[in-house]
Amino acid sequence: MTRPHHRNLAATFTASLLPLALVVLVGCGGTDLATVPIEGDDGLPAESSEQDAGSDDANPTADDDTASSPNDTADPAESASTSISSSVPMMTQEAFFAAAEEGLSDAIRSGIRQGLDADAVGPEGRTPLQLASFNGHTEVVKLLLDQDAVVDHRDSAGRTALMYASTADNVDTVKLLLRRGANPNLADKVENFTPLMFAAAEGQLSVVDLLLDAGARVDSKDIDGDTAGVFAAANGHAEVAKRLEAIAETEQ
Repeated sequence: MTRPHHRNLAATFTASLLPLALVVLVGCGGTDLATVPIEGDDGLPAESSEQDAGSDDANPTADDDTASSPNDTADPAESASTSISSSVPMMTQEAFFAAAEEGLSDAIRSGIRQGLDADAVGPEGRTPLQLASFNGHTEVVKLLLDQDAVVDHRDSAGRTALMYASTADNVDTVKLLLRRGANPNLADKVENFTPLMFAAAEGQLSVVDLLLDAGARVDSKDIDGDTAGVFAAANGHAEVAKRLEAIAETEQ
């Protein structure tokens, strides 16, 4: 069997993201996404609406007991905060995708606060959730799911976030996706690969066990008639192959 390891999909997957990597620097007006958020007490970027709304303080009247006198001095810290907040550029949707792929949770929070679409579809039909899942960025995955990102969205190849997460030792991410309703038995539309096949081909025993516990079928076959156990054996993952073979025997 000559089919490559499924993790080699990373080459194709990552190549399509290279243009997005530049967005980390240019998508926010030259500001590194890691420094974009200005966090308030709730962990989300602070807002400057009170400064921008144009309150009555701008035109105080004689009857206004709260009006500032000419001798009042502005709070330096408050002025600095306002200046910084108003200078933060709006994040682009492309920068949001790059932040998801890089696991920049603060930038994701900033984008969500600014109203960016957590379930937007980008290159190759992929969403931020799929980009974050592929690299095991569990915190970002949770933030996106909390914004109602579609857990089983399929990209142009018919692959889901769970399929991408299953290609590596992304145990926490896989756990979260399954807990949020990801289907362990969906197959892509290119070669009929399932999440279990992706995990088995890469020898990810812990992920295999999670998928099996969630009801993943060991007898599913790809377009060539191969099962997850076949992939594990072909790629030299004897322990995974043995586990899958034992389960297959009990189900016969």
